[in-house]
Amino acid sequence: MLLLATLIVVANRATLTPGASPGNTHPSAPPSRAGLAALVLGFVTVLVGALTANLGAASACLGFPLCNGEFIPAGNYLQHVHWTHRLLAFALFGYSLWWAVQSRRRGAWWVVALVALQITVAAAMVLLALPRAMQAAHVAVGAAVWAGLVLAAW
Repeated sequence: MLLLATLIVVANRATLTPGASPGNTHPSAPPSRAGLAALVLGFVTVLVGALTANLGAASACLGFPLCNGEFIPAGNYLQHVHWTHRLLAFALFGYSLWWAVQSRRRGAWWVVALVALQITVAAAMVLLALPRAMQAAHVAVGAAVWAGLVLAAW
């Protein structure tokens, strides 16, 4: 995800003007504090999501939006990892919505839409017993959320 972010920032800064030297870039403002916070929250959410998948914790929390019908799961560490990922996703949705309202930036509204789509895909994935196609969609939309965050913040 860091490589993807680097490529997006470099490509976004490149001048695509015919006849311009290849090294030309147009100046861009650094991300705002709110945009930087959204990036950090998004990156942590992606990292915990990868941990959830790699530990096999995706099936530890059945049902949606609660984890096995509980607000605070009383089960093993896999449920806690999965639940943490969900809480981060909900926090990212709330924060990106606040960011979009405050900044009035179109890019921030795209992030809100992508995060809402991601939560919808995740809910369907859990409720349908983790079909492979939904798992692939969850990863793809997660990458789109991250790319959207990078573009909106810069």
